[in-house]
Amino acid sequence: MSAAAQAGEETDPEDECRELSEVLKAFLADVDLLVHHAEDAELFHTPDGKPHATFQVDEHEETWPVESRRFELYLRKRYFEDKGGAPKAQAVKDAVETISARAMFGCSEKPVFLRVAGHNGAVYVDLCNDAWEVVEITAQGYTVMAKPPVAFVRRSNTAPLPYPVAGGNIEDLRSFLNVETDEDFRLIASWLVGAFNAGGPYPVLELNGQQGSAKSTTVRVLVSLVDPAVVPLRAPPREERDLAVAASGSWCLAFDNLSYLPGWLSDALCRLSTGGGFGTRTLYTDDQETLFDFKRPVILNGINQVGLRGDLQERSLIVQLPPIFSAGRRREREFWAHFEATRPQILGALFDAVSGALRSVDNVSLEESPRMADFAAWVTAAEGALGWETGAFMAAYAENRE
Repeated sequence: MSAAAQAGEETDPEDECRELSEVLKAFLADVDLLVHHAEDAELFHTPDGKPHATFQVDEHEETWPVESRRFELYLRKRYFEDKGGAPKAQAVKDAVETISARAMFGCSEKPVFLRVAGHNGAVYVDLCNDAWEVVEITAQGYTVMAKPPVAFVRRSNTAPLPYPVAGGNIEDLRSFLNVETDEDFRLIASWLVGAFNAGGPYPVLELNGQQGSAKSTTVRVLVSLVDPAVVPLRAPPREERDLAVAASGSWCLAFDNLSYLPGWLSDALCRLSTGGGFGTRTLYTDDQETLFDFKRPVILNGINQVGLRGDLQERSLIVQLPPIFSAGRRREREFWAHFEATRPQILGALFDAVSGALRSVDNVSLEESPRMADFAAWVTAAEGALGWETGAFMAAYAENRE
């Protein structure tokens, strides 16, 4: 409404049309300016049809979905730098939709990754720090880099890994795990090394033990070495959609204090371990389907064994944790302080093991091929870098399967 109309004065229709035209021109100019700022970003779409953008923030690059809050804030920041004010919400919405269309129909397709990726024979691990740095692991070793050849995305539950430090040994991990035998320690260490195999598969690690056996603490230690999270331990999902949403937001899933595993969840964990997905109706639609297809490392813990079905057992490493008596308990604050001081060296040892696996996996020949044969070959290839005797892993694995 024109100023004259607001004051109760008679208005000229032509003046109102001109005023509305100027408002519309200004709005469209704002949309065009916001879209123009996206030209500085690399636009692309993922194989499942989601538009993304990689753009410069300070001294590093970030990759986010075009429809994410982070990318919207990036556009608003650029607009403020040009205009010294804030764009209208509708202008931002229209610009985001236009940019999404450009990413979908005028730009290339490429995948995005969460925490771990494989590319040209190397493994990349996102440190998820403020500088968006990534560790590149090759057959020759590992280095920290700022601009990897793959695109990583972040989720709300993501927390950073520390910089890996050379010179560590996988035995540095032992004092933070409540395990009774060398075989159990090797199984847990093997699960960790396997979690950095970009192609999988990933055995389900199940930790059992009575109250006071440090099950939850052990899970927290392992998650902090693979995929640190704001909320590292989860309650079991109520349906497959919940499991899929969790898998879309975290590389490693840890379900705490389970007492029972329903059949549908056991089957879903099998698919999550070796690959497979499911479809469900997209929310707020009648005829559209959302597809989920993930492979993820998973940890379960409970007082009694919960993965009782044979198909899940064949995909599991099952470790019984002994009780800790009062004389063997440590103060929690001291425990975590010591672990945080040692975590970079343990991480470096794990990356050395991954490098060793990359060097030797193509030359591994197993006398017996278990259900998780690719996992077994990967860890066997890492034995030298872990300081284990040849065949030590398969011996522990075979005993565990029995």
